Amino acid sequence: VMLSRVAPGVGVTAGSTCRLPNRSYVTQLSYASLSKADSTAQRPVRSLLFVPGRADLLDKALAKGFAPDVLVPDMEDSVPTAEKTSARNAIRAFIPRFVESTSLSGRSVRLLPRVNAVGTEFIEKDLEAVIGPHVFGVSIGKVASVDDIAYLDNFISHLEKQTDTSPGSTRLVPWIETAAGVANVVDICKASPRLLGVAFGADDFLTDMEISTTTSDVAASATSVAILTHARSCIAIGARAAGIAAFESPFINFKSSEGLQRAAQHALSLGYQ
Repeated sequence: VMLSRVAPGVGVTAGSTCRLPNRSYVTQLSYASLSKADSTAQRPVRSLLFVPGRADLLDKALAKGFAPDVLVPDMEDSVPTAEKTSARNAIRAFIPRFVESTSLSGRSVRLLPRVNAVGTEFIEKDLEAVIGPHVFGVSIGKVASVDDIAYLDNFISHLEKQTDTSPGSTRLVPWIETAAGVANVVDICKASPRLLGVAFGADDFLTDMEISTTTSDVAASATSVAILTHARSCIAIGARAAGIAAFESPFINFKSSEGLQRAAQHALSLGYQ
């Protein structure tokens, strides 16, 4: 179950300029390569803490002593387009501070930066900024097809060679946030041995479906609940069939422990384990 919180100061933007990424890197992975990873990578992932890519918020997360299973410095939805480069640089600089801090404190927190979607102008530089031996994996927004996973697989393999990172050790958590992603989720879940799990992005999914979340109309509200339940179920089933984790949408009311518990119980009832 995904028990996730978003730090204060979140900004959301849309409409990033897109281009097709370089897909020339070709490699193959095996499950054996993942078994050679550090033993910390084998522990279950139960809680993920999302922090926007700002130096002050990232350092605050360290100073507060938070100890989720995974810390997710975010370059995607919580960062306005004009601040993407700044967020990337902040996260790049944060990684050695994170490694030093967790080493000194003995906390076993893993790092899983969230990068921008395949096809955006940001994806390759995002990956180049974070792939390395101290990063557990990457989370990728708006994955829609197995082609997206193939591109990520290949480009990350190229970066692992450049950074002396164990081949195949960088895990992937794609976000399913569009109609195409939900329609292709079974194939996506089986597309690479790198996949740790898949995550559902409810708000972006409703946006892609052009379903309003602000209407007071009872029928419209019921429709959004029904389609969200269907999408959540598809993701949970696809993940279970592939033997990987299914992560629920982030719980953004980070001050409400009771609300977080209710959200987690609801996710559990749909098969998010």
